[in-house]
Amino acid sequence: MSVDSGRNIILCGFMGSGKTTLGKLLAQRLGMEFVDMDDVIVRNEGMCVPEIFAQRGEAGFRDAEHKAAVQLAASRGLVLATGGGALTFARNAEALRQSGTVVFLNPGFEVCYTRIRKTDRPLVQGNTKSQLRQLYRVRTEQYRRAAHLEVRARGNKSSCVEEVVVALSRP
Repeated sequence: MSVDSGRNIILCGFMGSGKTTLGKLLAQRLGMEFVDMDDVIVRNEGMCVPEIFAQRGEAGFRDAEHKAAVQLAASRGLVLATGGGALTFARNAEALRQSGTVVFLNPGFEVCYTRIRKTDRPLVQGNTKSQLRQLYRVRTEQYRRAAHLEVRARGNKSSCVEEVVVALSRP
């Protein structure tokens, strides 16, 4: 795969895998525009993600997420950070795969857990570490099905960005 600025680079992975942080740095490195899918959802819906979950439930959030996926798939030249659950749904994965290269950032569960355990994310608040580990296992298989590439992304931010760039430049 080579980096084509007319195609999107879609980052997927578990909560805390670095999609937003690395996505911003990757976009800067490649001279592309960075977009966080959750920001698009918030803008489209006029409320933050926890409010959408509270008012409309997960199903309502997933509908808003799909609307954003279709909208973003029509764009070009983006580095897109998806939400942790976005590409676990085939309809989102199909839409986004057609618009570019999907990269699964997989630093491992313990790294992700360390980053998310004290956050207010809706799925973190109601689950134990064991439950989150199980969710990670299930989602990992879904991310692998959706992705064109998998990158470990375990080092410092700069080395992780380079790891993604190298993976994208492979034939």
